[in-house]
Amino acid sequence: MRYKEMQEARILRQRDGLPIREIAEKLGVAKSSVSLWVRDIELSGQQKQSLLEKNPAYNRQLEGGKVKKEIYRKERTAYQQEGRNLVRERSFQTMLAFCAGLYWGEGGKNRNVLTVTNTDPQLLSIFTSFLKEHFDIQPEQMTLSIQLQASNEKTIEEVEQYWLNILNLPTGSLRKSIRKSSPTRIWKKNSKYPNGICRITVCNTRLVQKIFGAIKELANIQDDKWID
Repeated sequence: MRYKEMQEARILRQRDGLPIREIAEKLGVAKSSVSLWVRDIELSGQQKQSLLEKNPAYNRQLEGGKVKKEIYRKERTAYQQEGRNLVRERSFQTMLAFCAGLYWGEGGKNRNVLTVTNTDPQLLSIFTSFLKEHFDIQPEQMTLSIQLQASNEKTIEEVEQYWLNILNLPTGSLRKSIRKSSPTRIWKKNSKYPNGICRITVCNTRLVQKIFGAIKELANIQDDKWID
């Protein structure tokens, strides 16, 4: 065994955190030998990060990720501006204000996915009709799932069909519904939610960002909320 080279390799690895390839080149030995000599040395977090940053493939991936992130950020910003413009143009403003307010209070805050959950069939019917008529969202783009209390005497199939009819959505829109296995306090009032809780989902970045833009215009929000 080349004892001197092994000792130098271990020092370069432990003290300087050099990559195996660089150590092998410095000492004029095979990478396989260096790998064997230093395999028990644990690098610090900073040394590991340094090794990653020296890796060309890692750097390309990192830069690519930054570019994509900036592209998506610009897209979300542009979509929010479209929503602001809808408010400024006063086109269907009353209904837009109603649905934007509803979404601000009841909707999800994911940057790319619209979700709204409620128990009121009329309210959800108005909201989904609004999306179809003014944002050109097709029924096939919407999915729905139901949460039913354990004590509800209706079957999941009955409740699912009820919501499909109310919202005028195809059977293909259904996603997995669940029945709560153990009643909690909110579910004890069985008559309060006879048709469970309905969740509507639309995977559409432009749609949800336009609604966020409308909310920000109506509420005079000027920051980067919901973009980053």
